[in-house]
Amino acid sequence: MVHASLTEDTVAALLALEGDSDRSVGIVGAALLESRLRALEIWLLERDEKVSHELFRPAGAIGFFESQIQLGRLLGLYSDAAYRDLMAVKRIRNTFAHQVAVRTFDDQPVRELVRDLRLVDTYTTGDPNRVHPVEGTPPGDPPWVFREDRDALVATGRGRFLLTVMVLTVGLASVVEIPKATPVF
Repeated sequence: MVHASLTEDTVAALLALEGDSDRSVGIVGAALLESRLRALEIWLLERDEKVSHELFRPAGAIGFFESQIQLGRLLGLYSDAAYRDLMAVKRIRNTFAHQVAVRTFDDQPVRELVRDLRLVDTYTTGDPNRVHPVEGTPPGDPPWVFREDRDALVATGRGRFLLTVMVLTVGLASVVEIPKATPVF
């Protein structure tokens, strides 16, 4: 069974973030990732629509972003490094959403959290000759995201966050084939 890859709507939403405020980038960027991860997990676990709806509803057992990140790790959807970056994205989102004094990626504790984002260093490039296609690219064959302004972006908290969201979105979209378990009885 094949999962849907990156859509034009997702790419447009990611690019639209660049014009938004830091708070919007932190909250909406994480929401895009959460939506992508939830859709992938529901696709993988779909056996009963009613049960899936109950588990993934906002107050359900897997309704929270953190639970979805943990489930994805248990399902083997991503590496420890991706898990750590996803958890940092979640913490950045929560900080922007719940601490009104935090307005930018330069404010603490967001500044510290952004410094810990690591996938951006491996999976992005400013060289168009080094980027690999998403479809069929082995996970160990970086980089996936090309930006001419990559070096300037990586030097800022906002840019590191945006590129990390892009890398994680591409990574989640690259899950193209995972066999579903057959019920035993």
